[in-house]
Amino acid sequence: MWIVVSLSNRDKITEALPYAKIALEHAEIADDDHIVALLNIIFKHPEFTPSFVEAVKQSALSRETIAARILYALFCDQGLHGFERNPAIAGQWFQDAQQADPQNRIWDEIISAFTEAKDYLPAALLAHKGQELNNDSASFQLAYLYDEGLGVKQDTERAIELYQKLTDSCQLEAQSNLFVIFRQRLNACRTKDERHAMEKKTLDAIIQVEQLGSDNASYTLHRLCSTLHTPEIIAQILPRLQEEATQGVPEAMAALAAIFGSKKKGHYHYHNSVLWLMACEACDPENPLLEEVKETVFENSFFGRIKLAWVQAGIEPHQLPGADNNMV
Repeated sequence: MWIVVSLSNRDKITEALPYAKIALEHAEIADDDHIVALLNIIFKHPEFTPSFVEAVKQSALSRETIAARILYALFCDQGLHGFERNPAIAGQWFQDAQQADPQNRIWDEIISAFTEAKDYLPAALLAHKGQELNNDSASFQLAYLYDEGLGVKQDTERAIELYQKLTDSCQLEAQSNLFVIFRQRLNACRTKDERHAMEKKTLDAIIQVEQLGSDNASYTLHRLCSTLHTPEIIAQILPRLQEEATQGVPEAMAALAAIFGSKKKGHYHYHNSVLWLMACEACDPENPLLEEVKETVFENSFFGRIKLAWVQAGIEPHQLPGADNNMV
């Protein structure tokens, strides 16, 4: 037991080395976490690899751990470390490991270990095998590898396809990554039609992230709304922004200021834009989105600053929109 405890902190590889050597010399593989901890040590100290492979083999054949079965299948599938290459036998071991790991925790940890060690080929292979077995964690890892082009040829479309199919435990992370992909594509749009389609996908993705419970999604959504250009897309989200702004949400106020303050968004109303800007300043003067909107919409030129000051001078504090008015 003391060996397992000593190996449990993977960040302290050097301290764990003596215990790893003892464990491997005695083929002492106590549980799945033990194997994953040893795997992380092997990446930095390959001299332990033969002992580790033998320990994995013994643990797999005795069916003691899921992690050993996954690694045993990998070695069989690729003919690694003296194993005879036999994809058929490997497939049986992969399936057996999947059935024994319904929560996909061990698959996820092993793929992550290879990925963190930048050993991407086996990471991609295990992710592929897991995805074929309807393993959500492996599918998520595979999507990430395709998106980044790690261990596989980069294929963002394939990554999007995999992310969109994920549900349950991986859905929040998948939708978050989809949003990042769509946001990057949105920034690269060259035509109005391209931007229209991508703005809708990006907005839908961040709304999904928010609905799934992400703490930061609301701010990100409002920041995205402040940069939207397609009038039809803005019209879909505008009622929500108006309702939130009247309830005192500063990011919604800032987003409305950006939307009403631009002639290119199809909802131009400069006076209302300044009203919402001032309301946001009164509510949360140090809000980062407020500062961003002021810089990009109102203070991006000398004339813009003069115009803003002139309009602000004619607005009394009691005129600012809020919960007890109908300015929106």
